[in-house]
Amino acid sequence: MTLILQNTTQARALLRLLAGPSGTRQTPSGQIPATDPGAAPAQNRPSVKAGFLKGSAYPDGTPMALVAAVQEYGATIRKTTHARTAARSVIPPRPFLRNAVTQDAQKWRTIFKTTLQKSLTSSGNPTTMVQTLRNPTPALHTTGQAMQASITQSLQALHAPPNAASTIAHKKSDKPLEDTKALLHAIAFQVDA
Repeated sequence: MTLILQNTTQARALLRLLAGPSGTRQTPSGQIPATDPGAAPAQNRPSVKAGFLKGSAYPDGTPMALVAAVQEYGATIRKTTHARTAARSVIPPRPFLRNAVTQDAQKWRTIFKTTLQKSLTSSGNPTTMVQTLRNPTPALHTTGQAMQASITQSLQALHAPPNAASTIAHKKSDKPLEDTKALLHAIAFQVDA
């Protein structure tokens, strides 16, 4: 079986979006240029990411991120049958990640800002405040939890486009993206401090 992504440009764009644009760090509070004179090198700045993290895979080794990208953007699968004829299956786009970002990105920014402000206010000590600003791990952790919850809810809420008749016959369900629930349970977040 050969998997052909019809929208590799879009899949790459999604990966760039998740990683943040080159030369900047994308945080819930916005983008900070890497050329900021007081900024730490990009690889050393605290950050949070959510979705399908590196190393997350199905038992057969298929990366969860690959399956998520196929579901997000759609794909065409070409399969050679025993009679040496080619069959083609089309997986339509089911944009649960983009829906979560569109719907909740502002909420994530607000959560980050509010949690960081609470951390700064509760410390009262200038030295602790500086440390909190350099390493806002609690605010990033809270934001990551919100991001994970949003992506999970978006995946669960997805009902269109419906499964094909052949998929319904195989799965005994017309609900897209809910067979083994492996993709749903693989949604995670990671704080890099």
